[in-house]
Amino acid sequence: PDKFAMSLRAPVGVCALITPWNFPMAIPSWKIFPALICGNTAVLKASDVSLQNSDELVSAIISMADQEFPEEDLYTDIELVSLDADIINDIYNAYDENQL
Repeated sequence: PDKFAMSLRAPVGVCALITPWNFPMAIPSWKIFPALICGNTAVLKASDVSLQNSDELVSAIISMADQEFPEEDLYTDIELVSLDADIINDIYNAYDENQL
């Protein structure tokens, strides 16, 4: 009874969302929506096996945002990228070495 819980909308910038192949709609949804709600830019790196599903999900999110706010100049900050595993590993290694 004497407890208080609160969530704050605090954007952190760009969120890199890397998802596996086995849940092509659920896991990206679990990651995309909280990132966008907090005001972040979401970059989704889906598995090569489930790229079409992820592309449809991203298209649906952008379409819903355009329909919900047609009078506003709303830019939905979400992008689907397809990168090789070597590039992703290089990004992580550069981050670890330089502590960006």
